[in-house]
Amino acid sequence: VEEHLSHKPEELQKLVPSAKSLVLRVKAGHGKELLLTRSNVVLRFLAESRADAGLYGETPYESALVDQWLDFSFNSIEVPAAILGLSSDVSASKVGWMVLVAASRGGLAHRLPCSCSLSILHVWLQTGGAVVEAARGEVRKAVGVLDKRLTASTYLAGERLTVADIAVLCATYHVVLQGDKLVQDFPAFGRWL
Repeated sequence: VEEHLSHKPEELQKLVPSAKSLVLRVKAGHGKELLLTRSNVVLRFLAESRADAGLYGETPYESALVDQWLDFSFNSIEVPAAILGLSSDVSASKVGWMVLVAASRGGLAHRLPCSCSLSILHVWLQTGGAVVEAARGEVRKAVGVLDKRLTASTYLAGERLTVADIAVLCATYHVVLQGDKLVQDFPAFGRWL
Protein backbone atom coordinates (compact mmCIF):
# COMPACT_ATOMS: atom_id res chain seq x y z
CA VAL A 1 0.00 0.00 0.00
CA GLU A 2 1.55 3.28 -1.03
CA GLU A 3 -0.69 5.99 0.33
CA HIS A 4 -4.15 6.88 1.52
CA LEU A 5 -5.71 9.54 -0.70
CA SER A 6 -9.01 10.36 1.01
CA HIS A 7 -7.53 13.68 2.14
CA LYS A 8 -6.83 14.54 -1.52
CA PRO A 9 -10.19 14.29 -3.33
CA GLU A 10 -8.83 15.67 -6.61
CA GLU A 11 -6.09 13.01 -6.73
CA LEU A 12 -8.61 10.35 -5.78
CA GLN A 13 -10.92 11.38 -8.63
CA LYS A 14 -8.05 11.28 -11.14
CA LEU A 15 -7.09 7.77 -10.12
CA VAL A 16 -10.55 6.25 -9.83
CA PRO A 17 -13.47 8.47 -10.86
CA SER A 18 -16.01 6.18 -9.15
CA ALA A 19 -14.19 6.21 -5.79
CA LYS A 20 -15.85 7.98 -2.89
CA SER A 21 -13.42 7.70 -0.01
CA LEU A 22 -11.05 4.76 -0.08
CA VAL A 23 -8.51 3.63 -2.66
CA LEU A 24 -6.02 0.88 -2.03
CA ARG A 25 -3.03 1.08 -4.34
CA VAL A 26 -1.23 -2.27 -4.62
CA LYS A 27 1.89 -3.20 -6.52
CA ALA A 28 1.18 -6.23 -8.67
CA GLY A 29 3.52 -8.42 -10.68
CA HIS A 30 5.37 -7.11 -13.75
CA GLY A 31 5.39 -3.53 -12.43
CA LYS A 32 1.63 -3.17 -12.70
CA GLU A 33 -0.39 -1.26 -10.17
CA LEU A 34 -3.86 -2.20 -8.99
CA LEU A 35 -6.35 0.27 -7.59
CA LEU A 36 -9.22 -1.01 -5.47
CA THR A 37 -12.10 1.02 -4.08
CA ARG A 38 -14.88 0.47 -1.53
CA SER A 39 -14.10 -0.61 1.99
CA ASN A 40 -15.63 -4.08 1.75
CA VAL A 41 -13.75 -4.79 -1.49
CA VAL A 42 -10.50 -3.71 0.15
CA LEU A 43 -11.26 -5.86 3.21
CA ARG A 44 -11.92 -8.89 0.99
CA PHE A 45 -8.70 -8.32 -0.94
CA LEU A 46 -6.57 -7.96 2.17
CA ALA A 47 -8.13 -11.02 3.82
CA GLU A 48 -7.72 -13.16 0.71
CA SER A 49 -4.14 -11.94 0.29
CA ARG A 50 -3.32 -13.49 3.66
CA ALA A 51 -5.53 -16.56 3.64
CA ASP A 52 -3.34 -18.08 6.38
CA ALA A 53 -4.70 -15.47 8.81
CA GLY A 54 -8.23 -16.86 8.43
CA LEU A 55 -9.81 -13.41 8.16
CA TYR A 56 -11.97 -14.52 5.23
CA GLY A 57 -13.10 -17.69 7.00
CA GLU A 58 -11.53 -21.11 7.39
CA THR A 59 -13.92 -23.01 5.10
CA PRO A 60 -15.94 -22.18 1.99
CA TYR A 61 -19.04 -21.99 4.21
CA GLU A 62 -17.39 -19.49 6.57
CA SER A 63 -16.22 -17.44 3.55
CA ALA A 64 -19.82 -17.36 2.34
CA LEU A 65 -20.90 -16.20 5.81
CA VAL A 66 -18.28 -13.45 5.65
CA ASP A 67 -19.71 -12.30 2.31
CA GLN A 68 -23.22 -12.44 3.74
CA TRP A 69 -22.27 -10.19 6.68
CA LEU A 70 -20.29 -7.80 4.44
CA ASP A 71 -23.36 -7.34 2.25
CA PHE A 72 -25.53 -7.00 5.37
CA SER A 73 -23.23 -4.31 6.77
CA PHE A 74 -23.52 -2.22 3.63
CA ASN A 75 -27.19 -2.71 2.79
CA SER A 76 -28.73 -2.90 6.25
CA ILE A 77 -26.46 -0.64 8.31
CA GLU A 78 -24.32 1.73 6.24
CA VAL A 79 -27.12 3.09 4.06
CA PRO A 80 -29.51 4.02 6.90
CA ALA A 81 -26.56 5.09 9.08
CA ALA A 82 -25.54 7.53 6.35
CA ILE A 83 -28.96 9.15 6.61
CA LEU A 84 -28.61 9.38 10.40
CA GLY A 85 -25.14 10.88 9.95
CA LEU A 86 -26.55 13.58 7.70
CA SER A 87 -29.24 14.41 10.22
CA SER A 88 -27.34 14.13 13.48
CA ASP A 89 -26.76 17.84 14.01
CA VAL A 90 -29.78 19.27 12.22
CA SER A 91 -33.47 19.14 12.96
CA ALA A 92 -35.35 16.64 10.81
CA SER A 93 -37.25 19.38 8.97
CA LYS A 94 -34.01 20.99 7.81
CA VAL A 95 -32.27 17.81 6.73
CA GLY A 96 -34.14 17.52 3.43
CA TRP A 97 -32.91 20.95 2.41
CA MET A 98 -29.39 20.13 3.54
CA VAL A 99 -29.41 16.99 1.37
CA LEU A 100 -30.79 18.89 -1.59
CA VAL A 101 -28.13 21.63 -1.26
CA ALA A 102 -25.36 19.06 -0.78
CA ALA A 103 -26.51 17.15 -3.85
CA SER A 104 -26.68 20.28 -5.97
CA ARG A 105 -23.10 21.13 -4.98
CA GLY A 106 -21.85 17.59 -5.55
CA GLY A 107 -21.16 17.05 -1.87
CA LEU A 108 -23.69 14.30 -1.31
CA ALA A 109 -21.62 11.77 -3.21
CA HIS A 110 -18.95 11.98 -0.52
CA ARG A 111 -21.43 11.44 2.33
CA LEU A 112 -23.48 8.51 1.01
CA PRO A 113 -22.71 5.18 -0.68
CA CYS A 114 -22.98 5.87 -4.42
CA SER A 115 -25.48 3.14 -5.26
CA CYS A 116 -28.09 4.69 -3.02
CA SER A 117 -27.43 8.44 -3.32
CA LEU A 118 -30.14 9.23 -5.85
CA SER A 119 -32.74 6.98 -4.26
CA ILE A 120 -32.07 8.49 -0.82
CA LEU A 121 -32.31 11.99 -2.29
CA HIS A 122 -35.64 11.04 -3.87
CA VAL A 123 -36.91 9.70 -0.53
CA TRP A 124 -35.79 12.91 1.21
CA LEU A 125 -37.65 15.04 -1.27
CA GLN A 126 -40.77 12.89 -0.92
CA THR A 127 -40.91 12.45 2.86
CA GLY A 128 -38.73 15.05 4.55
CA GLY A 129 -37.86 14.20 8.14
CA ALA A 130 -39.82 10.94 8.24
CA VAL A 131 -36.91 9.21 6.55
CA VAL A 132 -34.71 9.91 9.60
CA GLU A 133 -37.03 7.91 11.81
CA ALA A 134 -37.29 5.18 9.19
CA ALA A 135 -33.48 5.01 8.99
CA ARG A 136 -33.21 4.84 12.79
CA GLY A 137 -35.71 1.98 12.75
CA GLU A 138 -33.75 0.17 10.03
CA VAL A 139 -30.52 0.45 12.02
CA ARG A 140 -32.23 -0.83 15.17
CA LYS A 141 -33.72 -3.73 13.21
CA ALA A 142 -30.28 -4.58 11.78
CA VAL A 143 -28.66 -4.42 15.22
CA GLY A 144 -31.42 -6.73 16.45
CA VAL A 145 -30.35 -9.25 13.80
CA LEU A 146 -26.73 -8.85 14.92
CA ASP A 147 -27.73 -9.26 18.56
CA LYS A 148 -29.56 -12.50 17.82
CA ARG A 149 -26.53 -13.89 15.98
CA LEU A 150 -24.11 -12.71 18.67
CA THR A 151 -26.22 -14.27 21.42
CA ALA A 152 -25.32 -17.65 19.91
CA SER A 153 -21.77 -16.88 18.78
CA THR A 154 -18.82 -14.73 19.76
CA TYR A 155 -18.13 -13.75 16.14
CA LEU A 156 -20.34 -13.20 13.12
CA ALA A 157 -18.89 -15.73 10.65
CA GLY A 158 -17.29 -18.65 12.42
CA GLU A 159 -15.34 -19.17 15.59
CA ARG A 160 -12.81 -16.39 15.13
CA LEU A 161 -12.49 -12.77 14.08
CA THR A 162 -13.04 -12.17 10.36
CA VAL A 163 -13.38 -9.16 8.11
CA ALA A 164 -17.15 -9.51 8.62
CA ASP A 165 -16.68 -8.42 12.24
CA ILE A 166 -14.42 -5.57 11.16
CA ALA A 167 -16.86 -4.29 8.51
CA VAL A 168 -19.90 -4.47 10.78
CA LEU A 169 -18.01 -2.80 13.62
CA CYS A 170 -17.05 0.06 11.31
CA ALA A 171 -20.60 0.35 10.00
CA THR A 172 -22.15 0.51 13.48
CA TYR A 173 -19.46 2.55 15.24
CA HIS A 174 -20.73 6.02 14.30
CA VAL A 175 -24.32 5.14 15.09
CA VAL A 176 -23.31 4.02 18.57
CA LEU A 177 -21.34 7.24 19.06
CA GLN A 178 -24.42 9.29 18.18
CA GLY A 179 -25.89 8.24 21.50
CA ASP A 180 -28.48 5.70 20.42
CA LYS A 181 -29.20 3.16 23.16
CA LEU A 182 -28.14 0.24 20.96
CA VAL A 183 -25.59 -1.09 23.45
CA GLN A 184 -28.09 -1.06 26.31
CA ASP A 185 -31.00 -2.43 24.28
CA PHE A 186 -29.00 -5.18 22.57
CA PRO A 187 -26.66 -6.75 25.18
CA ALA A 188 -24.99 -9.36 22.96
CA PHE A 189 -24.22 -6.63 20.43
CA GLY A 190 -22.84 -4.45 23.27
CA ARG A 191 -20.61 -7.29 24.48
CA TRP A 192 -19.33 -7.87 20.95
CA LEU A 193 -18.42 -4.19 20.54
